[in-house]
Amino acid sequence: MNILIGQDFDEFSAVGAGRVAAFIRENPGKLLCFAAGDTPLGIYQALIAMQARGEVDLNSMYYVGLDEWVGIGYETKGSCAQVMQDTFYGPAGIEAGRIRVFNGLASDLEKECEDVNRWIAARGGIALTLLGIGMNGHIGFNEPFVDPERETLLVDLDEVTAEVGTKYFDGSSCPIKGITVGVKRLKEADQVILAACGEKKGGILKQTLVETPTIAVPSSLMQDHDQLTIITDTDAFRAMWGAGV
Repeated sequence: MNILIGQDFDEFSAVGAGRVAAFIRENPGKLLCFAAGDTPLGIYQALIAMQARGEVDLNSMYYVGLDEWVGIGYETKGSCAQVMQDTFYGPAGIEAGRIRVFNGLASDLEKECEDVNRWIAARGGIALTLLGIGMNGHIGFNEPFVDPERETLLVDLDEVTAEVGTKYFDGSSCPIKGITVGVKRLKEADQVILAACGEKKGGILKQTLVETPTIAVPSSLMQDHDQLTIITDTDAFRAMWGAGV
């Protein structure tokens, strides 16, 4: 396990971008799976800036969306598809054929899970995944107590996720179901990056990294991954250990 700490959000983002860019340069043509929450947005902006300077070719990779709210699509502000397209795929100039996202409006959601899983398999599996750690320890929409042996799945969202999720929808209630790449697929990635920043993430960061892994905290199930990197900031790291650190 590697732990990388930025002094603030900008440095946290630069550190994360540097880690991802190094992997891209060494593994062109591989499949990446990126989260669509607030935590990694600075990392994506830093990657786009690196590409503009000629330091990385983001269009050399393939991308699969981590998750999506059920019942909405790109046209809804706050959907995972909208966030990733407007903040990363579009500005980075990623070709449409290199991207597969979940369709939250699919009439057959189980089939949508199967189709995404086949798309992942056809590209040799996920090479690197960048995951934000939710306040309840979820990664993607792998909520507490969700079956960790599923490759892709439809889930009922935890109350914490639904409450926190209102920020993406201007304070309005958000969908109660999600569709996601499962823990099994994520753990198969060659490299896993878990990202958490801010004092409020200190508690869940400790549960993720230090306490006994449990399905009650899905992010903790990544503890034993051979190539796990934690990217955090000083506020979260200090809060993790207490004010005396």
